[in-house]
Amino acid sequence: MLKKAITSAILGIMLVTEAGAATITYTYANEDYAFWGTRKKENYDVAIRIDDPRLIGKKITAINATLYATSGISHTSLWLSKELRLENRVNAPDITSVAVTPDAYGELKATLDDPYVITGDGVYAGYSFVTDELNEQTVNPLLLSTAVNKNGFYLHTSRSVLKWMNYGVDRLQATAVIDVKIEGDFPEYSLDLTSLPEIYGKAGTMGTVIAEIQNTGLEPVKEIEYSYTIDGVTKSAKYTFSTPVKTNFVNPAQASLTLETPEKTGAYDITLTIDKINGNNNMSEAKSAKTTFNSVSIVPKHLPLMEEYTGTWCGWCPRGWFALEKMNKLYGDEFIGIAYHNGDPMAVVPESDYPIIVNGFPSASIDRGEEMDPYYGLADDGFGIEAAWKDARSIFAPATLGVYAWWTDDTQTAIDVTSFTKFVVAKEDADYRLAYVLCADDLHSVDTEWDQHNYYPDYASKYIGTELYELCEMGSTINDLHFNEVALIADTPEGIDGSLPGDIEADKVIEDHYTFRTDGVKELIQNPAKLFVVAMIIDSKTGKVVNAAKGAVAFEAAGIDAVRATECEEVSSVRYTDLQGRTVKSPNAGVYVKTTKFKDGSIRSEKIMKK
Repeated sequence: MLKKAITSAILGIMLVTEAGAATITYTYANEDYAFWGTRKKENYDVAIRIDDPRLIGKKITAINATLYATSGISHTSLWLSKELRLENRVNAPDITSVAVTPDAYGELKATLDDPYVITGDGVYAGYSFVTDELNEQTVNPLLLSTAVNKNGFYLHTSRSVLKWMNYGVDRLQATAVIDVKIEGDFPEYSLDLTSLPEIYGKAGTMGTVIAEIQNTGLEPVKEIEYSYTIDGVTKSAKYTFSTPVKTNFVNPAQASLTLETPEKTGAYDITLTIDKINGNNNMSEAKSAKTTFNSVSIVPKHLPLMEEYTGTWCGWCPRGWFALEKMNKLYGDEFIGIAYHNGDPMAVVPESDYPIIVNGFPSASIDRGEEMDPYYGLADDGFGIEAAWKDARSIFAPATLGVYAWWTDDTQTAIDVTSFTKFVVAKEDADYRLAYVLCADDLHSVDTEWDQHNYYPDYASKYIGTELYELCEMGSTINDLHFNEVALIADTPEGIDGSLPGDIEADKVIEDHYTFRTDGVKELIQNPAKLFVVAMIIDSKTGKVVNAAKGAVAFEAAGIDAVRATECEEVSSVRYTDLQGRTVKSPNAGVYVKTTKFKDGSIRSEKIMKK
């Protein structure tokens, strides 16, 4: 397990790149560090690999590395090798090896007397040392970066890792803190267009594409001029970076480029070229890229689905509850959450119907992607789930989705659901499927079986000054906690086969119907007015959700014809007013006027009754 070790001394010397007299610094490390080791007295060999074809013919003039351990080690060296090989179980570099003494900060530095010319076969740069004694530093002697790169961390040790292993890929998500100085004929102005995704834009409007770029020149990039050709017509534009892009052969930067979307819907081939940098010609050989530009009738709003896995027995799970509550406050109807309970009175969805494999509680996923923490997301600290949700929201959704639900009759034993799906891009041989989940808000009980266990009061000192300190003040056992977005019925985790056609037609509305039988969850329907249905479109080829929608369960189906008349249009806002004309945030029992405003400026009003 990596242990955090950020120090001002290290941050002060580690730079990803630096502009110079035809010299760059090449490294996979970022500025976030941790320390790690095998906790054994043994020899360590650590390396990175450089195989960038853009560097062929350039010269490595110096090698630098940084250790966490500054005492209790010996025989420290820096080296280059064409291959990672062992002789009698000892590392045997085949280019050069230089004995180096680390300074007080653990830095190893060596300038090569005979610079090495990089070939097309690539090269390994590394360091070695011997652990003489175990102390507080040598149990975890390696300083590692939390960046991840396939070439960033190779490891061999004399006792624990007996063969060279790509440890950053196979074991730890980390890279070695090693950098090399590379000298060569680098142009002043060179910007590679490394990635250009498929583009979507509303017909006849200005669209954007997030292009990945890399500065392979010596001068920071402040502004670019670019051109693009669609259907034989070439247009040009400029883009100014908020922060200049420095030289970096490893990690790409991003540029949000504006393009004119063709007025006629359809798929177009597009070639985009970065022509100039800071007013100078772009000397890169990779300055152009091709992709497809999809001109669509509308750009669907992507509403990501957050699914949380929790249980009242789980003492750390209150942070998942806290995260759902916060996301609802921040984003209202744009946030869609589902909470799957485990081992408590709300655990009516069996684990076999969980949409992802859960390795622990609390846990979560966004659009059924990778498992993450329901509060921290993929971050080490802070409210990272919001960032993960925002990242998902920025991904293009291929279809709009609307869902409407109502009780079939006064016996309240079944709920009918109608959904409307409209794809904006035609696709053959697709395998999209609809899935539906019935959820309940405001479930609670004073029964002790519903008590939420809470570990946070026992660790209150760790959370002082953070928003999670609110959990520290709630007691080690929380009685009568109100739970929202609880999954009651979720028996179609993989989606319903045949619910959407295999050959998708653009702009054609697809109507689907589904019925929930509520007999098995009657005891958990504490308030029939607090139920809602989540509908989702699943790409069964990836297992991921591409868009979702939610709708409250009404007491009658009045208005469904009006819904059908404006199905799948993008909603801008929804407002409820009572019969006295007062706006209400969340209608309770009574008669209200629901006013829906759509993206195209149209407005629909209808009278609804909440029981």
